[in-house]
Amino acid sequence: MRIMPRRPADGNSKTQTPNLKQIQNGKFKTNCGVWILSFGACLSFEIWNLRFTPLLLALASPVWSAEPQRFATGSEFQQLINRPLLANRDLTPLREVLKRFSEERDVALLLDRRIDPRQLVAVDLQASYFDTGIGELVKGFADITTMADAVIIAPQDTAATLQTRLALAEQALDAKLGKDLGRKFELAKRKAVAWDELTVPRQLLESIAKGYSVTIENAEAIPYDLWPAGTLPHPNATEALLIIATQFGLDVEWVDGRHVRLVPAASSPTLKVEHRLRGMTSQRALQRVKERLPDLEVTAGKDTLTVIGRQEEQQEVAVLIGNRAARKAPASPASTALQNRRFTLRMNNRPFLELVQVLEKQGVQVQRDETALQDAGLDLNTRISLDLENATVDQMLGEACRPLGLRYQVDGMTIHLFPAAK
Repeated sequence: MRIMPRRPADGNSKTQTPNLKQIQNGKFKTNCGVWILSFGACLSFEIWNLRFTPLLLALASPVWSAEPQRFATGSEFQQLINRPLLANRDLTPLREVLKRFSEERDVALLLDRRIDPRQLVAVDLQASYFDTGIGELVKGFADITTMADAVIIAPQDTAATLQTRLALAEQALDAKLGKDLGRKFELAKRKAVAWDELTVPRQLLESIAKGYSVTIENAEAIPYDLWPAGTLPHPNATEALLIIATQFGLDVEWVDGRHVRLVPAASSPTLKVEHRLRGMTSQRALQRVKERLPDLEVTAGKDTLTVIGRQEEQQEVAVLIGNRAARKAPASPASTALQNRRFTLRMNNRPFLELVQVLEKQGVQVQRDETALQDAGLDLNTRISLDLENATVDQMLGEACRPLGLRYQVDGMTIHLFPAAK
């Protein structure tokens, strides 16, 4: 981590103490200029077919790295989760599905220990965003949230409150540290954390704490368990500790800048935030928020809105009043011409017709003359194997049609199939 101060021309070096949020955002203002923290750090549509790989088990301690070695972080992470997720597969173990998605997208997916990884899930996704697609996959027994540049799949109550509990913990830490700028920088530093199969979570938590020179007063609150391999690509101290502790129903309470205590997780945490208004009257802002979030506790001031709610609700309020950009909606998969799409496709001895069915679910029309195909002795149930990465539609169809003796023609969002000329 590098801290690069920029001083004004008058040489005044007096500073104001930033809070943790400003430090973690990588930029904060002082009256000597701007401090910038450098931590170093194609739109494609996927048709996906699972192949099963046995997990190798090994005993190992957590691995620390100043830089993530594998998964996307920062703006790259945001770009990847903003891509659509299109996938189709019969009932498959949840862990295998998540492993495949994570490898394909280079996005860390962390499955909470309380979610059964062996349960079978039906994969039929046409989601506008990668993370919401994961949410659709686990709907009914879990939910998702994002933290530390990872998508976390957790019980619904945990996913709904985790960001709020993090914000409260960091507010409390910031208050305890006061003007101790050096310690704020140390705890805001982001470090990739990876652990191997059969890791003991209490040891993992203590290792994370040690990496930040923090002592856990009651680590015995974490019961004995063995975890599968996992990675947190880009957490700070509070995020890393909380993500581990929350899986045992615990929160992280900072005693001071070097000691934490594990306490029962808050069941209905809220934040009180004052939103300053820019270019909108308080009454208009209040009306807009109440129309969208009628149950939220909101008070209008002269040029502010004071809101009591969860972190996600605070973020939605910021969007509604124009203080935060809304998430950009991607192009609908069904509206993107086939010639402009890119396909990542793995099929291992699967019927050609399965590819046709997946394309049709994505809004593609596949037209064929069944009689002409039968007369030519062609069977769309013939099995094919493909392994394509970021392929054009012509590359995909060329590889898929050749073994069957088919030719094809692409017209907008329609594919025509014919017997190949003899």
